Amino acid sequence: MVFAAAIRFYLCLISEGIIHPDELYQYIEPAFGLVFGYWTKAMEFVKGVRSYFYPLINALIFEIGTSLGIQDVCFLILGSRLFNGLLSTLLVFIVYLTARTAYNRDVGLYAAFMSAFSSFILAWTPRTMSELPSTFFLMLSVYLFTEAIGNCHDNSDVKIVLSGISLGVSCMFRLSSAIALLPLFVYLVLKRKLRKTVFLTISFVSIIIVQGFLDYIMYGRFFSSFSWVVLNIRGLFPAVPFYYYIVRSPYMYSFVGLFLLGFSFASMVLSSKRNDHDWIIGGIFLFLFVGHSLAPYKEVRFILTTAPLAFLLAARGLEKLALSIKIKRRKLLFITLTLLSFLILNTFTISQTNWTPLSEQTRAVYWVGEQPDLHGLICEREWWESGVYTYLHRNVPVYFVSNLTTFSQNKSIEFSNLIQNQTYNYVLTKNEKTFLNNYGFVKVNNFEEVYVYKRLLIGLLAVYLINRGA
Repeated sequence: MVFAAAIRFYLCLISEGIIHPDELYQYIEPAFGLVFGYWTKAMEFVKGVRSYFYPLINALIFEIGTSLGIQDVCFLILGSRLFNGLLSTLLVFIVYLTARTAYNRDVGLYAAFMSAFSSFILAWTPRTMSELPSTFFLMLSVYLFTEAIGNCHDNSDVKIVLSGISLGVSCMFRLSSAIALLPLFVYLVLKRKLRKTVFLTISFVSIIIVQGFLDYIMYGRFFSSFSWVVLNIRGLFPAVPFYYYIVRSPYMYSFVGLFLLGFSFASMVLSSKRNDHDWIIGGIFLFLFVGHSLAPYKEVRFILTTAPLAFLLAARGLEKLALSIKIKRRKLLFITLTLLSFLILNTFTISQTNWTPLSEQTRAVYWVGEQPDLHGLICEREWWESGVYTYLHRNVPVYFVSNLTTFSQNKSIEFSNLIQNQTYNYVLTKNEKTFLNNYGFVKVNNFEEVYVYKRLLIGLLAVYLINRGA
């Protein structure tokens, strides 16, 4: 656990930039806006189809930071990343507890090891995205459920209620986690556990109602954010083939984990002895995997919730394979080599991971925001990958242009009016734009391929002479 925590803390410290537009405009930027009062609203928040739950958590982290005297936005964002890092560390412990409860201590150690060093989980740990928190609360729900069905004492009902609450919280982060309710519900019905079925359902629904009230407060409509599912089904984004996740499963679970996962399912089907926990965990995994595969739009991150479940089943498969080896020394060697192979494969993937995507852009925006003479910024980026206003941390006008060169050629009048507008005295470009010198801008800094141009007073005379010549 200590080593897993250290890795996650380190990754949070070195991670920069924006891994996905949603990281900024669905989570960080809204949180920044809630605290500082200005931000660029993404379409989802304009239409009221995105939950404010996770942005509010990040806003709380920002508020705590500012109350402690932290004004540097990079440190505020680091706080959000450390929050995810903490949940990722606790996730490893929850996986261990779940496996120990469902199977035994050895399976718990195997599953925790895989979860601790999974490149898939680690890749999303330091990013301010909702998938990791959703995964943590879903696994917490699974753990509490396994505790409740194996516990005949009075507190089993309490654990079922807490399981439903945890699953509801997971849905507040990612609505698709609701798929996991179906196998839990089916199991309880088949086992004729009516009391637990009622408690699980009521506790889950109560948290969903809380989300409805949150939507009402933020948008004026109950369950407004749930309409995001309808927009996805209607084809807001391009459809992705059904086999998308199947093809990418070696990356998500590694070849070793995938082999053990397959063996675990095969043994479940072929075995004459049925273990309820096998079918519960396997059922949740299959429902989530197939459910996400049936959705029109797919991204690898959406299925992060299946990773710890896959490692639970893979650890179970490893245990079954090891049991077939009678000599203790060979058994220990087999387990060691299997886990070592898993570690090597995932370490290689981690070494190839870019932990600072678009960091040159965010660093450039941050640098411009520190300039005391900043009045306005022209940014040669799509707005969703620009890094403002969070990284700019200045409430000044910002004009977004996807391609400044094309804009200057195809819309020369609009470009001329924009570039001569004295409000905008800084320009960020994707690469060097020497023609800006003709309009009184000079290069003052660059961050790799992101260049910073500033309007100089002497440049105003150049613009005037160009216009006179025209």
